[in-house]
Amino acid sequence: MNKRITTQLILAIAITLVVVALPYVTLGVISAKPDGTSFVEWAWARHATFSDIADFLDRTFWPFFAAGCLVLVARFGLQRIQYAPRKSTALAFVLLLIAAAHWMVAIQQSAASPHKELKPLWVLYDPAASGYFYEAAFDIHDTKEFLSTYEARMAEGDVLHVGTHPPGMFLLAKACIETCRCYPTVQSLADALTFDSTIEAFQYIEQNARLNRSLTSSEIAGLKLLSLLTLTMSVLTLLPLCMIAKRMFVPSTAWIVCCLWPTIPAISVFYPKSDVIFPSLSLLLILLAMIGAESAKKAAIIGVVAGAVLMLSSCLSLAILPTVAAIGIFLICQTLKAPRRNGVPAATLTASVTVTCALLVVAIQAAFDCNLINVFQHNLTNHSGFYQQFQRTYWKWLLVNPMELAFAVGLPVMALAVASFPALFSRRRQDPVDKDQHATLNRVEHSDDTVRSLSIALIVTILLLWLSGKNNGEAARLWCFMTPWLLLLAGNCLQRIATSHTPTQVSTQFKWLLVTQLLLSLITVARVNGFSF
Repeated sequence: MNKRITTQLILAIAITLVVVALPYVTLGVISAKPDGTSFVEWAWARHATFSDIADFLDRTFWPFFAAGCLVLVARFGLQRIQYAPRKSTALAFVLLLIAAAHWMVAIQQSAASPHKELKPLWVLYDPAASGYFYEAAFDIHDTKEFLSTYEARMAEGDVLHVGTHPPGMFLLAKACIETCRCYPTVQSLADALTFDSTIEAFQYIEQNARLNRSLTSSEIAGLKLLSLLTLTMSVLTLLPLCMIAKRMFVPSTAWIVCCLWPTIPAISVFYPKSDVIFPSLSLLLILLAMIGAESAKKAAIIGVVAGAVLMLSSCLSLAILPTVAAIGIFLICQTLKAPRRNGVPAATLTASVTVTCALLVVAIQAAFDCNLINVFQHNLTNHSGFYQQFQRTYWKWLLVNPMELAFAVGLPVMALAVASFPALFSRRRQDPVDKDQHATLNRVEHSDDTVRSLSIALIVTILLLWLSGKNNGEAARLWCFMTPWLLLLAGNCLQRIATSHTPTQVSTQFKWLLVTQLLLSLITVARVNGFSF
């Protein structure tokens, strides 16, 4: 690996240590009141540093072990792809799923106690954190009644978690409770997959906080199941990410992009918050749009599936709306480049999705007397009302948000994503060094326009969201859904490396990139506290 790349990776580690680890830098924005006193508009808190060598080893042993496993799996898969691209790589991908799950569980141990023990369950239970599970356990007795009164509840104007979200997260929590109550096997599985230390820490705080009666066995099992579901959904983001990356890049680049997903710091920091579910749903919608845009025959059927996924995602959170915007821009770009070839599939897909969503809205209205369109409108209005009650300085967050996003995905990934921008407007493409790569490269050459359209759509959507000022605070958490977008953008830069270097050079550079990202993720999770408890 050349000195320039080595220097850049070391610099990324040094900058992250200074900004994230040292207590002198405020992880947010400080403003001044008219009387001259300062106050924090929003800032992330920090965990305690390592108290001694024993504490360091206790908090880093399993993360380092899991990181080693992930690096071994990543290199194993890259070798199979580079030297036997036509053979099945299913084993490598299964191992990657396992290694990713292992890493995401192990890295939680790097946070200080008692945060690491409390986090997997208390974040989902505490009403101050969100309130979805709490209400599902204690207040939702009849689902139909809950939905029929939801619109009126949103009209009350709550600008925090409940008022700015559709009813889906409440219903998901209730479904987890009922599943564990009706199926003892699921309850036993949830119990078996949860650490005893996590259960003990939760029950201790539950008894001392006395927010309500103690949870029943099926309710606490439902809480565990919801936490495991969040972990599973974040890991399974690899599935749509892999399928999109394979459509955009050569196999080695697609594999590298997938291996980088578990190293995104924000996903590990904010687990088990619902925000880490949305990357998988966002990518699934993008994948369906890419497939549907290929032909009019596919578009009609895919549109029905995409419409159902869109409605499900919208009922969980309106954070999915930027994904809809990105897909719209993608379809417009495709149509402008080849109106005759792409216009009909794009129009068919759009119509199919629209009709499906409309029918589902009508069906929900008829079945539960819940007008989702009105609910969504109230949610957006309440979100805007948040900034009327809590002061935010637009220009300061305009500067802070991209920096926060950079640390949320890791500085190397962000740098690769930004470095890919100029090439998107150039038709020039480098020939591969390795002659064996020619056949593979030719198979993806026809998708160059698709790659550009999608990349430009993602960039434009990110810029619009940034300039809109909709997330003046907590961008690292609220923008979790777009973290895999930056991986796909970084893939454009990684593609140039893969096609202009030998497999050995690619393997070496990828290894150090992965190691750096893992280290940055460990530093971030060990120091940044995404929750106030």
